[in-house]
Formats: sequence, C-alpha cells, structure tokens
Amino acid sequence: MPELTADFIRNGGTYMVLGAKGGLHSRQFNRVQRSMLSSVSIPNLLRLDVREVDFEVSLHYEITGKRMLSQCLKQEKITMPELYGLLMQIAEALDDCKQFMLTPLNFYLDVDFIFVEEPLSSGILYFTYLPFTETLSAESLSGALIGLITRLITSVSTMEGEGIQQLLRLCSDELFSLSEFKKLLVRLMAGEEPASAGGTGYHGPEKLPCRPDSRSSAATIKEYVPEQDVPASAGDLYTSISDIYGEEVCSAFPGASEPGGRISQSSASSRVYTYIFGGTVLAAALLWKLIYFDHPGSLNRSICLALTVLLIAAALLILRGRWSLLLGSRPLKVGDANKNEMAEQADEDNEDSSWKQSWRWDHPSGSELGSTPPLNQAASNQTASNQAFNIWHGSVLEPQESGPAVPSPPLPEQRTVLLREAAVPEKLSSSTARFTLERRQTEQAAESNPEIITLRKGSFVIGRSEEICQYVDVTPGVSRAHAELMVLEEGCSLKDLGSRNGTVLRGEPIAPYKSYPMNPGDSFTIADCTYILRQRGLGANLD
Repeated sequence: MPELTADFIRNGGTYMVLGAKGGLHSRQFNRVQRSMLSSVSIPNLLRLDVREVDFEVSLHYEITGKRMLSQCLKQEKITMPELYGLLMQIAEALDDCKQFMLTPLNFYLDVDFIFVEEPLSSGILYFTYLPFTETLSAESLSGALIGLITRLITSVSTMEGEGIQQLLRLCSDELFSLSEFKKLLVRLMAGEEPASAGGTGYHGPEKLPCRPDSRSSAATIKEYVPEQDVPASAGDLYTSISDIYGEEVCSAFPGASEPGGRISQSSASSRVYTYIFGGTVLAAALLWKLIYFDHPGSLNRSICLALTVLLIAAALLILRGRWSLLLGSRPLKVGDANKNEMAEQADEDNEDSSWKQSWRWDHPSGSELGSTPPLNQAASNQTASNQAFNIWHGSVLEPQESGPAVPSPPLPEQRTVLLREAAVPEKLSSSTARFTLERRQTEQAAESNPEIITLRKGSFVIGRSEEICQYVDVTPGVSRAHAELMVLEEGCSLKDLGSRNGTVLRGEPIAPYKSYPMNPGDSFTIADCTYILRQRGLGANLD
C-alpha cells in the first residue's frame, strides 16, 4: 500500500486531494469500486472524482461545507448519548457499504480523513473510501474502531457508566462483528447499563462461574500476598482475588478459587506436558518436511521413522524423569520444578524486602523519604559503605572497638553563588517572541495605531472561542476557531481551520486545512479585520 499524501485546493469548491509519493497508477484501483464511487452518491461517503494525468492518478474528494473531525474534536464537547450516535453512524456506514459492492476494510478510519456536516453533536459523518485492490492496512477493522473510539472520547464532557468499556471489550474480542457492535450501541443508546449495574452489556464469550472448590493443593497464596493483607476467611479471599484480578484470571486458574487461597499443581504439570508434547510434534514435523517431503525416497523415509521414534522415546524419558539419570544427575520431576520455582520466588521476595530495609533511614519518628538522617547515623552508614568498598577491592578492615560516640562537626552550610548574568535569557526571549501581528479594522484609518499581538513559539489560534483560541476576535463573521498560525524558528505558516467565511491571504482565498508559508510583511484578512505579520527589528523596513 503506497504512503498517501493529502492536499487541499479550491476549484469551484473545496477538495481534498490524495496522492502518493511514488505516484498512484490505475492498475492499483478496483474498477468496479472506482466507477461506483464516481457515479453513485453513497450515503456517508465523500463524493470521489478520479483524475488521471500522464498515467498518474489523483483522488479528489469534495469537502465543500464540511469540517474535519479532528478540528471539531478540539473545538466542541459532546455527551455520552451523542457519542453513541456518532458511533452508530460509523457502524451503519461500514455495514451498509456492502450493498454498493464496497468493503469496510478500505474505509480510511482516521479523524483527519473523516468530515462532519453541521455541529458535531448532531452532524452527519462523511468518510473517505479508497478504492484500492488491496486493503488499506493490515490492521483489523476492530483495531481501527478501537483507535477511533479512543480519539472520540477525548471530546466527551462527562464520562458516565461503563458503555465505553463494553465497546472496547467487544472490539478486542476475537468474535467481533459489526452486527454485535450495532446491537450493543442500540442498548447503550436506550439507556441500558452493563450487567453489573442491572443492564445487559457485552461480557464476551460465555464462561463458567468461578466458585470455591474443595480440592486440595500444596502451594498457598500467602507466599505471594503480604501477610497483613490476607483476608480472614476463604470467602473474603475469593472476593479479594476476583476484585483485583477479575473473573478471567480466576477462571484461568481454578485453584485460586479454592478455600484458603490454594493453587493446584495440576495446572503447572499440564503446562509442562503440553510444552513437551508440542515440542515433540513440532520437531517431528520439521524432520519429515526437511528430509522426506523435500527429497522423497525410501531411505529418507526410514531415517524419518527412526528419528521420530527417538524423539518419542526422549519425550517419554523426560516425562518420567529418567532423562537426567542418563546424564548422571538427580531426576527432576514436574512437582519438583513447581517447588523450585516457588522457592526461587520466595528468595527473590526476601532479597527485595531486605534491600528495601537497608536503604531506608530508621528514624524513630517515622520520617518520610527524602528527610535528612541524624549525623551519627550518617557517619555509621558512611563507615559501613567504606567497609563494603574495601571488601569489594580485596582488603578487609579489622573490627574496631566500640567506644563513646564522638559528635561529628556540623556540616558546613552549602551556599549558592549567583554567576554574572549571561545573554541566554535574552536569546530565548528573542527566539520565542520574534514575530508580532498588527491587527487593524478594515475601515480603520491607516495612520491610527494598530493593536500589537505578540506571537509565541508554537500554535496560535485566532477565533471567537475563549476556550481554544489564543486570541479572541468577536468580530461578526469570525468562526469559533477560524485560523491557526504555526510559529517556528524558521518562520510562520497560516492554516484555515475550516471556517465558514474563509481566510484571505495576500488577496487570495486559501484552501482550508492547508498550511501556507508567510513572510514578514504578509497580511491576511479574517472577516473585517486585517492582520500583518511583523518581525522584531525589521518592522520599519517591511512596508
């Protein structure tokens, strides 16, 4: 799939032009889908005009009167029902495209390529469809929906209920389908809560309940859980495990639900058996593939049979614990492996606890981390560290006789010296505030003093919304987020953010969502206001 590039133009309307760095060719497109998009108006899809010049194809999508979804998410807030309504539009567009011989995998599900008509809360979504013979990416449809949901929830004013968790859980399931996605959205839009709150939300494939069992086991959970945190009863322990790790973990480890918090060794044994059996089958398959199937013959077949028998014999010896006898070592059984594993874990826990106690200051008042230790204790710690240093380098200190503690002299007070002022702050201030804007009303006299606006490095948005704009312009005709100036070290660029009345640069209207470079002295017009870009130190010579 070629790497796509996007451009925006004005030509009797506003168009988004998609191309590729290496160029697009007609052989890369599906002819049926290409003609369908060009001749039929499909709901929720941008109208496509395919243009070919010198065997290079460009895709022109009409976006007149529509706004980019990524800009809408920055400017507007939506509620949970409105979010579910937008997701329902996405699900219906993906599901209904099959009626027009299209595939959901060729939808460009990115907020920069989805457009909105009217306000976001009640608007209609329009999607970009790429009629390629190959799918847009190897990412699954459910993965693309997860990314889109994650971006949409950033614009939600208040998160309520567990609907988002239910949707993400469904999209992460291997049995994901658009029909189930739509059914869940219908329930959420109807106000039904997940099952934990009395509703009928999605919980994945049906699983057996995790209940206490009376089977015995050898290992206990107390070795892994701090003693003060262990519940008093088996019922409390089961509740604690379910709350912390969830029902999936509880069902995956049956022993965790037993009274007393015991874990069975049968799961560890079954895993070892599975690994040995799977390894044996895989090795035998590789032998037959490399020796016999690639070079058929009676001799190679006999060799494969003999090696297969040897592999089976070796696997049986390993399972019975006899393989180590042939090597001259003590046999290791599956149960021993489980015990050794728990013993190593216990040793690591002990080392961690001893290390944590070694570096803490044992202050009698229980001071917090970062407090200064007493001088005598600091001296003793320094002595201990010197002994450790000498032992590491091969010399051991003789034990010293204990005597009365000699008070250490008070530590000298550390003072900071203020060096002479350098030119760094001036350089930084000049680099971050190199440019300014002069704002004038159209009917304002040229000799009157304009308003000076200081531009800082980064994004500078002009509009009438106080929440998202760096400069608020309440002149009639100015959109909530009208235009954006990107201030960089090398210069500035101007971008119209899909405003209703547009932006005029150097006397020409510019296309929305496209960056135009600006030089000091250039002017642009928003509604009845004119802005002139100035550079500090050059303003007198730019008129």
